[in-house]
Amino acid sequence: MKSIKAKKNLRPSQLVLVGDQLLILLGMISALLAYYRLLSINEFPVHTIIYRLSIQLTLGVAAWVIFGVYRKVIRFFSSKDYLNLILIIILIHAVALLCGQLFPAKHHFRYEPEIFLISFFMTSIYIIFSRFMISYLYFYYSSSKKMEGQKKLMIYGAGELGVFLKKSIMAHNSDEFELIGFLDDDKKKIGRYIGGRRVFDASKDLHAIIQKYGVTDVILANKTISSSRKATFLEHALDCNVRVK
Repeated sequence: MKSIKAKKNLRPSQLVLVGDQLLILLGMISALLAYYRLLSINEFPVHTIIYRLSIQLTLGVAAWVIFGVYRKVIRFFSSKDYLNLILIIILIHAVALLCGQLFPAKHHFRYEPEIFLISFFMTSIYIIFSRFMISYLYFYYSSSKKMEGQKKLMIYGAGELGVFLKKSIMAHNSDEFELIGFLDDDKKKIGRYIGGRRVFDASKDLHAIIQKYGVTDVILANKTISSSRKATFLEHALDCNVRVK
């Protein structure tokens, strides 16, 4: 009974914390192997490995807790989150390198800068790649479970409001809606892609676009649209038998 209760209480954030620390240790081990077996063929300092890994693990756990890295939902990671993650990994290695300089070389506790440079790159690759894979697998699994009769949606407005709406739909309503793309009147945006979704010309061949992609719903997300243009668009969209929100 206790083991079952423990499994139920295990949170995804705790799995992220443990998994990331294992990757941090793997990054350091990879660096040690590369340094002592590839860059220089020297005696492998087994007696110092536990010490170095302990320091690395302690700093990793402390950084992950202080900066709340393990609490962030991986599938919602942004470019800013990845940049912050790299800066935190740099901080861990800088502090670990400083700790190593406090001990005399004769005690074999001196940290070679090359090891930490390799460890930084390997740790960054392991952790960032793991997040890309988790995000990919999540969205792949979600898309494979889409319900039949899913509504096909287009967003009229490829500005900030439209992009925000797209992110919200992908995060919370992906089972109900399949986002086909954006509609817009701005010639600079037409033909481009935003988050993997194409921007179509809202004033040209609207009926053909709706028919081609089987669009069932359109959401207006354009703050700057004029009343006359809005009325015209609504008239054309309703003529195509789509729901407009």
